[in-house]
Amino acid sequence: MSLKHLVLLPGLDGTGELFGDFIAALPQSLIAIPVAYPADRVLSYIKLLEFVGAAIPQSDPFVLLAESFSTPLAISTPLRDPRIWQRWFYVLVSQAILLRIGRA
Repeated sequence: MSLKHLVLLPGLDGTGELFGDFIAALPQSLIAIPVAYPADRVLSYIKLLEFVGAAIPQSDPFVLLAESFSTPLAISTPLRDPRIWQRWFYVLVSQAILLRIGRA
């Protein structure tokens, strides 16, 4: 299986708009899936996990890239659905941390 999808979780702004230039620079063979959280209401991390889960490809391998605010969501995502463990590869980004977890 080749990597096709890059799921991008936003920082505290919740929009994913800061990924614009990054997405534009990606190779065309990689499908970027920026996630935006609802701006009309305040949601807990548990509720935000639903948005993350809906954005993840159902069967293809993927990379999950999270800005600082979304790092806990990225860590929690495979805990909600153990089937994700079979096809994921993480890169979690925080201000001072680059953490690589997962399968290559």
